[in-house]
Amino acid sequence: MSAMVTTEVESVRRLAAGAAAALEMSRQRIDDLNVYPVPDGDTGTNMVLTVRAILEALEETTAADRPALVHELTRAALMGARGNSGVILSQIIRGFAEVLGRAERIDAPTLAAAFRSASDAAYRGVRRPVEGTMLTVIRELAEEAEERATPELPVSELMRELVRRGEDALARTPQMLDVLREAGVVDAGGAGLLELVRGLAATVAGEPLPGPPPREELGLEPIHLEVARYRCCTVVVVEGDRLDRERM
Repeated sequence: MSAMVTTEVESVRRLAAGAAAALEMSRQRIDDLNVYPVPDGDTGTNMVLTVRAILEALEETTAADRPALVHELTRAALMGARGNSGVILSQIIRGFAEVLGRAERIDAPTLAAAFRSASDAAYRGVRRPVEGTMLTVIRELAEEAEERATPELPVSELMRELVRRGEDALARTPQMLDVLREAGVVDAGGAGLLELVRGLAATVAGEPLPGPPPREELGLEPIHLEVARYRCCTVVVVEGDRLDRERM
């Protein structure tokens, strides 16, 4: 591994660790919010496990260049994905990393392109996209980044603005999904994504991680105790050469 790649790996490890720590602090709160698409109370846990797979890949990587590192991380995210939220998160990470992996410099316009790529990858990865979910949050983050990004804007300032937009987008998710409005909660996947961005923003700025929002008594017992016909979530990964995605 070259000295340049070693430095880049260390930077990615630091950023990933900050994002993961912010998510870990809110794991139980996000589990509590989980009423859609299945009220099984595990969105926070699934997202944490997905991010941990990336951290493990970063600890073990022997990548010799940036494209190889991107490949390792995106594969780790996909293979380590847990649940619907983890799979969508893995696609967000893939879209984000692919742009950064070929960028000559990481500035505000590059980040805007990365967030747009992340949003597009997430929407493509869902057969029937539903607004009021983490898809809405990543899309609005991309829109905000594109509106604000200029070469002169510091990355840390852009990230602070994205946290604000993410908070606003998340707060509006109950207006888009009846099940969220009826339960009196915001979308769990969107909340998890916001915590990851919050952790990234703090790490980029060299600031301590903010404390998690307080857990609330949500009164979701009737929802979480509802008996579902199918009590498991199954994810299938198909690999091979020259696969026809649309035909499959």
